[in-house]
Amino acid sequence: MRKEVRKLAYLSKETAKSILSEFMEGFLYLLYISSSPLSTAFLGDLLKDYHYSRLALQMQLRRLHRRGLISQIGKRGFSLVRLNKKLETIRGEFSNLKRRKYNQGWDKKWRILIYDIPERYKIKREYLRKFLKNLGFGKVQDSCWVSPYDYSREVSFFSQEQKILNYICIYEGRFYAGKKIDLLVEDIWSLNELFNEYEDFIKVCEKIKGAIITEKVNLKEYYKFYSELCGWFRRLNNKDPFLPREFLRKDLRTKAENVFNKLGKEIIRSINIKM
Repeated sequence: MRKEVRKLAYLSKETAKSILSEFMEGFLYLLYISSSPLSTAFLGDLLKDYHYSRLALQMQLRRLHRRGLISQIGKRGFSLVRLNKKLETIRGEFSNLKRRKYNQGWDKKWRILIYDIPERYKIKREYLRKFLKNLGFGKVQDSCWVSPYDYSREVSFFSQEQKILNYICIYEGRFYAGKKIDLLVEDIWSLNELFNEYEDFIKVCEKIKGAIITEKVNLKEYYKFYSELCGWFRRLNNKDPFLPREFLRKDLRTKAENVFNKLGKEIIRSINIKM
């Protein structure tokens, strides 16, 4: 547990970095939804336009292989590869943790975290804010955050590592009075903004899927679009607090995932036809 939280803490300090280039991230998503191994030959053709050498591509593939993400099936000029691990590996640590909490269901309790960290620890205070935001906490005030899920162990380990545990309190309870809870939740987590972004994502996926079916764009163009959508999809998952179903007027996350997967299958079909 401590090792996992250390990893989460490290990720909190990082900006939006990924171990994968945009193109390789898209390739991993395609491997996830593909029922058979995929050839990397089409990647070599695509990356020529971006001055990305064949050697650089092979280095990326070897790096993924060393990490245990892919396995090489055979060689025919370029490798045939298969994804070894589940999509959770690609989604990221915070997204996976929030998804697990969401799937476990809500116990109808709220967790309120309050801190009063001295100014001399302002850098650690900022780390804590990023950590809470990545866990899906909503900000009530600068030093008051709330979550429907129990992250007390994660927060406790993080605070111990940062040596700020004495400045933090977590309260848990069911009682609530005041502004209507649905409206309060909507304000704290800016749900309308999140829902609008999911709807925009769905529209773009459907538009590109339609263009692929009617063959209005070539393979290079729509793979580039798909790779960009992978980054967008990952950022949406990171931004999404995965609130309980009771507060979701629309299950746009599931719809976005389904549309995104269907788009990937169309790209795989087109790749297999053209290769």
